[in-house]
Amino acid sequence: EAMRRRCGLGATQPIPASLRAAALLSFEGEKVSFEEFLLWSQSTTFVEETLVRPKERHLRQLARDHRCDFVQVEVLLKFFRACDTDGSGYIEWDEFRQVVCRMLKVKESTDISEARLQRYWKEADQLKTGRLDFEQFLVWYASNGTK
Repeated sequence: EAMRRRCGLGATQPIPASLRAAALLSFEGEKVSFEEFLLWSQSTTFVEETLVRPKERHLRQLARDHRCDFVQVEVLLKFFRACDTDGSGYIEWDEFRQVVCRMLKVKESTDISEARLQRYWKEADQLKTGRLDFEQFLVWYASNGTK
């Protein structure tokens, strides 16, 4: 439990293998002595799981998974949140129109053809849910953006 608290992991989240290996733990439920915990603590002082908050770790993982620069992902998340005008955590069609306009730096949405907007939307909303979460938006932006 102390390891979970130190790494900001919930009770149901598994302890990463790298952290278990650092403590020479072979399975999840094993109890450790104070000395073992201290050794583990020292050996994992500067690893991402102990230094970085879970939300930022998630963003870092997204950046790695999609081969993006982490700073670019942070900037894109701020942009995504600013464009999510209803605060739902998703970009819907009307918000997406504004996203594309801002990305292309056009003043009016009528300056972009409806066909082009629809093409971008189809590329982005591959699950056909009518909305994009941040990861879907990141995938679209990283793979096509507004080419």
